[in-house]
Order: sequence, then structure tokens, then C-alpha cells
Amino acid sequence: MSESTVAIYARQSLDRHGDELAVGRQLELCRRFAETKGWTVAGEYVDNDRSATSGARRPEFERLLEDRPPRIVVWHIDRLVRLTHDLERVIDLGVNVHAVEAGHVDLSNPAGRAVAKTITAWSQYETEQKAVRQRAANDQRAAAGLPYAAQRAFGFEPDGMTVRVTEADELRAAAAGVLRGVSLSALVRDLNDRGVKTATGREWKTTTLKAALLSPRNAGMRRHRGEVIGKAAWPAILDEQTATAVHAILTDPGRARKGPPLRYLLSGVMRCGVCGGPITGAMVKEAHKGPTYRCLGHVSRNAARVDEYVMGVLVARLSQPDALDLLARPGRGGDLERLTGERDALRGRLDGLAEAFAAGGIDMQAMTAGTRRVRAELDDVEGQIAAAAVDDAMASVVTADDVTAAIEGMPQDTLRRVIDTVMTLTLEKIGTGRRPADRGVRIEWKAGQG
Repeated sequence: MSESTVAIYARQSLDRHGDELAVGRQLELCRRFAETKGWTVAGEYVDNDRSATSGARRPEFERLLEDRPPRIVVWHIDRLVRLTHDLERVIDLGVNVHAVEAGHVDLSNPAGRAVAKTITAWSQYETEQKAVRQRAANDQRAAAGLPYAAQRAFGFEPDGMTVRVTEADELRAAAAGVLRGVSLSALVRDLNDRGVKTATGREWKTTTLKAALLSPRNAGMRRHRGEVIGKAAWPAILDEQTATAVHAILTDPGRARKGPPLRYLLSGVMRCGVCGGPITGAMVKEAHKGPTYRCLGHVSRNAARVDEYVMGVLVARLSQPDALDLLARPGRGGDLERLTGERDALRGRLDGLAEAFAAGGIDMQAMTAGTRRVRAELDDVEGQIAAAAVDDAMASVVTADDVTAAIEGMPQDTLRRVIDTVMTLTLEKIGTGRRPADRGVRIEWKAGQG
């Protein structure tokens, strides 16, 4: 660039509407300023929707420094730098900075650098003070169970307190789908096919739907600094039992299984009667056996016949009047109210320990030890709540008007979970010859069930 040229830099921290109006106004004012000075604008550098205080990289700011223009024009110094570290990098260029709103800052002499450092120091101070005030305001709102004044959450109006009925219905439907075993990808496809948009007007992804379903907000709980701190002031969209069951299912490590979906229903669910290892499904070409359940060297059986037999037994048992007993586990199910009461009491004990430490009633060692013990109890109770909620969700199968239709309409992953919950399946070794489907398939109802 020649000495009569100038580079313009414009920046806006937050572009709420994506229309770049703020940086557009800055550029126009800077162009007029350059014209009055008789300078030729050789380049314009724009970082829109970029903060100068977060530490995140500003691509156009970096390009500006690399190009080393003879002078820079900005609307205000704080558009260029708000941190002392960035100012030092501009000073190293040894160029003049002209601000439409703040005048000329000559960085080539001590006086100009002192002015620039003062402006930047006050900008940094203002940013830090704003953060302190915002944290204090957030703490106060959290203690009252009120929402943050931030991006609208799906299911709620912009005030964060009023439920948006149409979106709340979508969340309830998605939660019900999760409990039925429908995959997140299938739920996302349905939402996008019907033109349902996220709170920001975008199409759904599995990650955004999962985050929405796991949000404590939907259960009427207030989260602050990463932890649930109590009941919120807004109404819940999902009842606590549904929210707990959905959380247990979506955070189950078993959902992270890699690889393609299992082709065989009982693969990994059934065990070998000889070695106790898992039975796997495979396509066996020898003697035209086709789809086969087997444990190499021990047992082998036609997969379709075994599936038909097991499913027949399952449907017959789940159609019995006492079928709900199959999902009744000792200490679980039917006792959700007691468990949630224990959970709330344990959370209260944690708060009490923190308050006692703050008041000087106990030292750090006592608070840490007490917190560790209570946290262990809380983890156990929350695990029981999750198991009870999932069992209740599975109970919808046996209470269906048509059990056969409910079973046949289940996604494979859900059906596998039901089978694994109520049955222990073993494939026994049998002799040669014709093999009826039930020969060698041992079904045991799990302890306390059947």
C-alpha cells in the first residue's frame, strides 16, 4: 500500500439478525472520513459477530496485521482493540490509527501510545465490570428460579416463563418417541419433514434434539453454572417421571455402540449353553443354512426359527393379566415418590454442608468428607429413580390394548431391551437331526419375575 492509502477495519460483537447493519454503518462513516482526508481505501477488513474480549480468533483482524497498512481507519478505537495484548500487536506495526469518533492516535510516539493504552484499559475495565454485574444478576435470577435473559428456548416464549403450546407438544411427542425406542435420527427426520424449526429457526440435528430433551428446563428445574439448583419459576413441559426416563435412556452408555445396526434380534442377548459366551448372528453359506445364531464350535441354530419361538413365548407371557409383575424389581418401580423424596432430602443435605462451611461451622476437610458421602448416596438414589422410570416406560408395552401389535411395532433396540429385561436366553447344545424351534432354547424368567 502507498502512503496515501488507508485500510478500514470494522467489527461488531453480536449480530442478532445476521444483516451486518452495524458494520455497514461503520464502513460508511469510515469511507466518508477517508474521503475528507483525500485517502484511497485500499482494503476493508470486517469481523462481524466477533467479540474482541473473548480471546477467540478474529480472522480479518489477523489479516489486517499481516498486510501492515500505512494507516488504519476505524469508527472507534474499541472496534479495533479492547484488550491490552491486542493493542501491543498493533503498536508493533508502528502505524497511525484514525478513529472517526476519537480522533488520531499516533502509535509511533510515547504520547500517542499512552493515549491508546488508556482508552484500551478503560475498555477492558468496562468489559470486566459488565461481566461482574452480569454474573451477580444471573446469581440473583437463579436463586429466584427465574430464567436468564438470553436466547429463547424451544418450548417457551421469549420471556422464558410462558410455554409455547405448539412447541411443548413437539417436545412431549419426541420424549414419548424416545420412551418407545424411536431413534433420535428418526425423530429428527420427522420434525424436519414437517417443517418444525428449532428456536433459532434452523433445521433439527440429533445433537440439538438430544440437548433439548435433556434440558432440565423442560422438567421445570433451574440449572445454574452447570448444576440443577432447584425448582424453577416456570411450568414444566415434561413431568418428572418422563424427564427422568428420557434422561436415563439418552445418557445410557449402551447407546454409544459403534458400527451398523444389529441385523439379528437376539445377537448378544442370548448366551451359549456350553461356554456361557454371547451368541452372535451370522449368514452361514455352508449347506445353505442362511441366517444363523451360533457360538463357533459349540452351538448353531436357524435364526428365524429361534426368533419366532422366542417372540411367541414373549407375547404370550406379556398378554397375561399379571404381566406387569415382570417389570417389578425389588426396591424399584412403584416407589418413585419415595425415591424422589430421598433425592430431594440428600440435595438439601448438600446445601446444608455448603452453608455450614460458609458460616464457619465446619472446616474444609469436614465439608469435603461429608459432601463425598452424601454425593455417593445421591448417585445411588438417582440411579434407582432412572431405573424405575425406564421400567415404567417399558410397562406401556404390557398395558397396550394389543400386545402383539405393540411388540411388532417396536424398534429392534427397544425390543432387545424388553427381552433382556425379562428373560435369560440360553442356546443349548443338542444332537443332530431335525431340530424343532424350541429344542435347545432355554428361557428363564429373571429373578422375581414370571
